[in-house]
Amino acid sequence: MDRELVQKFSVALSEAARADEAGTARFIEPADGTLLRALSNRHHLIFGRRGSGKTSLLHKARSELVADRRPNAFIDMEKFKAHSYPDVLISVLIETFESVEGWLGEGAVAPANKKSFWKRLSPRRKPLARSASQELAASLREYVEELRVLLHAQDGAEIQMVQRGERSAAASTELSGAIAGSLGSLGATGRDSTESIDANEVKEQNKRSKTDVLHRRVLEYQKTLKEVVALSGQNGFVMLDDLYYIRRAHQPDVLD
Repeated sequence: MDRELVQKFSVALSEAARADEAGTARFIEPADGTLLRALSNRHHLIFGRRGSGKTSLLHKARSELVADRRPNAFIDMEKFKAHSYPDVLISVLIETFESVEGWLGEGAVAPANKKSFWKRLSPRRKPLARSASQELAASLREYVEELRVLLHAQDGAEIQMVQRGERSAAASTELSGAIAGSLGSLGATGRDSTESIDANEVKEQNKRSKTDVLHRRVLEYQKTLKEVVALSGQNGFVMLDDLYYIRRAHQPDVLD
């Protein structure tokens, strides 16, 4: 056998060890019915040894969601392995919202003849309402901008807020008179005014808490994502690949 061909084959095998979207066309279920269970409407935790096909299963499940025009987001958690909490959660939210926004702009509304998007896939449903998709995408874009600012802000920083208010009161007195005589008339006018200003200042000092910000916004996030699901008419999925890269103590908070 040609040595050069063997070397190329060895490199190809090494590159194929890491799953990607291109491999979904050659996906083989590790067990009968695994893919169907993975797409059922419930939460899933997928575990197995390295190379057992966990990521391949997620990519294949996502391709099925795309073909069915169901909302989805795929997050590679390895990118955030150095992040601490709550920054890791903020990063995951940013990626999730950007991914869903991208789906709203393409997968939800792309016509079946747009081969540049569908490639090997064939959509099973008609495009969803474009106007509603654009409105939801705009909301998600606003969330991403806010979260980017929050991500780079210092957690626990001292913040002082000052509110100033002024109240003014004015009073005026006017006096006028006239004297008439054979030589004509003489008139005079006088004005006196006073003005008082009361100023007050309220200072409020606290510490920035990124977690508190997220707690205050969570209802809006949930409402928007529910509207995305309602637009599709079917549940979607957020897939967190390689969750083990996140510190074990932070995994429950991120999932929650």
